[in-house]
Amino acid sequence: MNRFVVVVATMLFLVSCAEESDIRPPETPDLGLGDLEEALPIKGDGTAFNHDNLIHDSVFADVAYLALPQVQAFLEETPYGTRCFLADFQKSDLTAAQIIHEAAERYRINPLIFLVKLQVETGMISKTVAPSDYLISRALGCACPDGGHCGSFDAGFVAQVDCAGELFRKYLDEIEQDGKTWTGWAPGKGRLSQDDILVTPANAATAALYTYTPWVLRGTGGNWLFWNVLTKYSRHLLLNNPNYHWIGGVCVDDGGCPFDNGTCLEEPLDGLCSRACEGYCPDTTAPFSAMTFCADLGTPLHGMSQGWCLARCDQDLFWENNGCRTGFQCVQAARYLHPEVEKMVCWPSELLVFP
Repeated sequence: MNRFVVVVATMLFLVSCAEESDIRPPETPDLGLGDLEEALPIKGDGTAFNHDNLIHDSVFADVAYLALPQVQAFLEETPYGTRCFLADFQKSDLTAAQIIHEAAERYRINPLIFLVKLQVETGMISKTVAPSDYLISRALGCACPDGGHCGSFDAGFVAQVDCAGELFRKYLDEIEQDGKTWTGWAPGKGRLSQDDILVTPANAATAALYTYTPWVLRGTGGNWLFWNVLTKYSRHLLLNNPNYHWIGGVCVDDGGCPFDNGTCLEEPLDGLCSRACEGYCPDTTAPFSAMTFCADLGTPLHGMSQGWCLARCDQDLFWENNGCRTGFQCVQAARYLHPEVEKMVCWPSELLVFP
């Protein structure tokens, strides 16, 4: 029997045993300063908690969200203003950053998800001194269902990171193939969480997170805590890099625009994330990301004369540059196919005349 089958079989057994008794909410770990203070909208960030939509699919699976040096830098200077003990942790000649980054690439999961879950499950990121080996061996709570016992074969930091990545990828693949995870969580399908809150996942990533942790627990833990810590960490990373991996952001190739149909417009826009559109563009709830607009550029780009999504001017995000990032100017544009609708969008300053 291979490891994957052992993991799943053991989890099924443990969960079924737990369901025969009263399942208690998971214990809140020793968290960092501010982790239980609900993130409130701030300038440039309209984020608000929605238990049905914890994170966008494109962000959850964005392997390139953090490069290896960025993961290491995050551990060295955490959102708590401290150096995490994992910045100096090594196992089998690999640093913690390498272990996380390799698992992210292997299972095609955003490295930030591992960092957030390490904090949510055991408070690892805010710890400056290494905790007990026992706690490290259960760092991500993987194969440790509520009301049950942890599987010994998944003990240890390396095994825990690998186990979490493997399970999240398994859940996403199940949803793609069967429309739901093995516990029944599915996009667009209402289901009660363990704390009796009706949750209708808006996407696969949210369904996967509830499969891993079937609790909302607003203000105390569960997926509220995941969202809260994710928001905190995102703000820490993106405060000085708005529209990161999103429409209007900087890119060098299409890989830097990891959203549906994302395109890096290199000529004549010199590295601008966008996507073709016909009237409307998607928006995101990711922190420090501007609203978008389907602009009629009036000239062919990439061999196509059509609408392209641009970031709308946002004084909260770019208050020092009239609503746009450095190198861009705020100009008026008409909506593609609907010229009667106009909005102010960010356009490269070197292209002084908007098409």
